[in-house]
Amino acid sequence: MATPRFSFINYLACGSASFCSTSQDNVYTSTNLASPQRPFFPYHSASSSQAKRLVIDLGSTHQTDLIAAIRANFTTIRFKGTNTNTCAGWATPGYDSTNLTMTRNPYTGRYQILHAPTADFPYRFIGVEIPSQVTVKEEETESTAAAYFLIGGVWAGPSTGPASHLRIPVGMRTIEPRDDVGPSHDGWTQRLRLGKPRIRLVASRLVGVTSASPGLSDELDTTLALDQRMRERDLFLCDLNLGDPSQAWVVRRRSDLDWTLAGRTAEGPLELEEVTGP
Repeated sequence: MATPRFSFINYLACGSASFCSTSQDNVYTSTNLASPQRPFFPYHSASSSQAKRLVIDLGSTHQTDLIAAIRANFTTIRFKGTNTNTCAGWATPGYDSTNLTMTRNPYTGRYQILHAPTADFPYRFIGVEIPSQVTVKEEETESTAAAYFLIGGVWAGPSTGPASHLRIPVGMRTIEPRDDVGPSHDGWTQRLRLGKPRIRLVASRLVGVTSASPGLSDELDTTLALDQRMRERDLFLCDLNLGDPSQAWVVRRRSDLDWTLAGRTAEGPLELEEVTGP
């Protein structure tokens, strides 16, 4: 059973954010961190020979509840927060997550992490540090791991939870873009891989309603307000809150609003799909 939480604002993508790094590729620069919905157009460091540091200037102080690194080719990361910037590093940051371990997402196979700061995080500058380590292969078929660090994107923003911390069963479907082609006699087929796996989440929500006035100042009203934010923002971060920090994705809602009222309850579907480009 999942108790999902969402973030509808990515401070990195609000237009006032700027970026600096101690190492970056000429094409895949640190500005790509602002687009976690395009994890295959990532940030690359110039090499993987030493620890790397990226500093995100949000332009002003923001209360950050969730920080997610989407897709990486390494397993240890560290987040820091401060109101005094220096790309060279911070001796005494206001917040320091210490080293965190990223694991492989079981449904998409990508290394990623969602971190909820364990203390107040009202900072202007977010540090993303990549300690010295070896890179990992993203797929078993790769001959060697890349000679650089990569991060597909970062989401940092406020958190919003479901009505009354509702626990719901969630169906998990991994979409594997492919096309099996072959002759009309079906004597053989050849599989064409057309993209990377991505997740689709399907849930049925059951919420309480006020029978005299359904949808007015009740759980349905709160949930409909959440649905409206999903529509208005289009892209948002979803964390299933299942104890696995790799199970967070940038998604958009696929399902329409379709609620069935029955006495003191209302039931409606929710279908979310991970966004990975273009």
